[in-house]
Amino acid sequence: MNSDTLVLRQIHPVLVQSGHIATQAFISSQAFTPTSKDEGRLSVYNGAKFSAESAFEHYMEELKLVSVGVVAVSVAECEAEGRNVEEDNDPFDGHTFIDYNGISKSEIRRVAKTLRDRAVKRGWLFQRREA
Repeated sequence: MNSDTLVLRQIHPVLVQSGHIATQAFISSQAFTPTSKDEGRLSVYNGAKFSAESAFEHYMEELKLVSVGVVAVSVAECEAEGRNVEEDNDPFDGHTFIDYNGISKSEIRRVAKTLRDRAVKRGWLFQRREA
């Protein structure tokens, strides 16, 4: 990955705060906040190995998880916030994480909001088609 590589983040339906899913939807900063099970490593897909659509399909079909769509931040945007992005390929080739270890909870919240804002500005890269 280089600094221009986008890392793709799945957005769970509960993290979209809108009556409908649209480009203008407000995405909660929780979308970029690691939970305790993440151990400080926020899972993303390597955009050099997955398109937004193929990441979405993999997440829904292979991992059997729920997403309404995919947004992204660049490696450079993460690094500008002092966060490393590392590809570990575990549990699948292209699995990557944004490392939040070593910073306080308040700093995690600040970084998550900044990354969320950058992702929202970039807009949805892929959204689930409504049935």
